[in-house]
Amino acid sequence: MRAYGVNRQGEDRTQLHRALVAGVKQQVVAAALALDRQEADLLRALAMEGLESEAARAFLARIPTVAELVPAARLREIEAAYDGAREG
Repeated sequence: MRAYGVNRQGEDRTQLHRALVAGVKQQVVAAALALDRQEADLLRALAMEGLESEAARAFLARIPTVAELVPAARLREIEAAYDGAREG
């Protein structure tokens, strides 16, 4: 005796579960992206407001530049690798 459709229900259930899991993953990614954007906006606003004081300007003036931190030869290597990756 054969019961038609019994396996089919199992397949449907599996596909439904996969779709549900994929949908949840997409929601998590979208929520994480929204949080990242919100964090960036808040940090940008905080930085802009904080940069207005004289103490903040003095602090920023003390931060070494990339050229001061990275030897010139290594900086050229990094730039060449970046340019090569962009072109190719």
